[in-house]
Amino acid sequence: MSNQAVASYLPDLQLIKLGVELPAFADPENPRGLQGPHELAYFFHEWIHFFHNVSTIHGLSAFANLVHLWGHFRSSIGADGLSQGSVSLSDDENLWLRQKFAFSSAERAKRPNPLPPGVKAELVKVTSVEFSDVPLPELTLTTRVIVCNLEIHNGQGDHIEAKVEIGAHEVLESVAYMLEERLTRKFGATPEPLGFAPYHLLRILALHVAPTLSDECVVACGLASLQDSDPPSTLLDVLRSAEQEKAKGNDPLQFIANTQSRLLHDAREWIDKRLEEIETRFPNDEPMARAVKRTLAAIRWNFEFRRHSPLVEFSLIDLIASDCNTLTQILAVFGGCAVLQKRLGYDDDVERDVLYEFVLDTDDNQELYEGRRIMHAAFRFVALHAGRGGRLLATSEIAETRSNMCPYYTTCTLEARKENPTVCAEKPWQSVSEHTRCWYEHAVHIIASPEIAAQRAAKRSQQA
Repeated sequence: MSNQAVASYLPDLQLIKLGVELPAFADPENPRGLQGPHELAYFFHEWIHFFHNVSTIHGLSAFANLVHLWGHFRSSIGADGLSQGSVSLSDDENLWLRQKFAFSSAERAKRPNPLPPGVKAELVKVTSVEFSDVPLPELTLTTRVIVCNLEIHNGQGDHIEAKVEIGAHEVLESVAYMLEERLTRKFGATPEPLGFAPYHLLRILALHVAPTLSDECVVACGLASLQDSDPPSTLLDVLRSAEQEKAKGNDPLQFIANTQSRLLHDAREWIDKRLEEIETRFPNDEPMARAVKRTLAAIRWNFEFRRHSPLVEFSLIDLIASDCNTLTQILAVFGGCAVLQKRLGYDDDVERDVLYEFVLDTDDNQELYEGRRIMHAAFRFVALHAGRGGRLLATSEIAETRSNMCPYYTTCTLEARKENPTVCAEKPWQSVSEHTRCWYEHAVHIIASPEIAAQRAAKRSQQA
């Protein structure tokens, strides 16, 4: 994230959040849009996260994991339409869920990198690097983090020793920030400085293992590593190999592009199988199925494009820098996501914020829009059931706090939201609309088996 106060991205919701400091779309009747090089670069940073959701093996792995979790979670649903937790599942089913929750955490979570405040990248030196394996429950497979031992200098000859870890999250953020910097400079502006971790970790790692590579080559190495479900596992090798190619007098950037193309070629069968397998889970024509299938269509298109243009991000930056209006065309070609514009006020203010959908013209229809919202609410509902050690919680075991808030709480105008805000903020799975199901309620409804869903629908009609 370029700056959480200004803009951020929620990958499992495919949602960009713009803060009140960037009010590009605060007035739905007369949106002012993105103004100036920094706002455009901030937005590009967050959109790049979405693009990497739908154009990399890491992104596809994460999406497939969400769908698998959702599908398997349905086995725990009881007669009340809510999860009965781990006690309702077999040992094998519980192990499988723990593995999926563990993988999701490894691929999304920030690494704990406690560092002194105000650390400046230019005063940090990496002294050594090593891999640390993060095991998945009862699997020989592991995810990896890169552990960097550091010297942090104060500019007066003194230093302290510290340690940082680079996981998938840190790779993604470093890549996005370096691309943001590149676009800002192309506009002729100076990039806004950001905190050392996670934004500068790729650069300081490269200074240690591949010191002669340019920033362009370093970010290209980061991009290549995203064509692995576990980017840190590939990153070090790509950096070192590119450094060796440069030492031989070869073009390191071309080598990195070829490496990414090779990774995509080698994974083609795996990619096709994952896409087909996800599609078979949604045989019916209903809102969430449409959203899933449209996401898969975007992934297919973007993978095919990237096979011919592995470092497409550089071309996109050049296009935007030459004409910022091409950003709209880029969204039309490669896909757009939802944008939540925060506005002044309190979380409990009804419709404090505004939700927009940045999509292809052919996707601009209400059914698909609602399908995306339902899909993301469903993924969010499942995630709330991840207990300690990956144990599946029963819905009744989830602590009722505002951390459970419906993703659309600050944008919703339904009567249920106005009359029962505590339910929507703390236990949205209990939300009941009088006439039309809200997105979250619909997401909970379709998780149940058809038989249970029908029983609940009949009960709902009687109550109405």
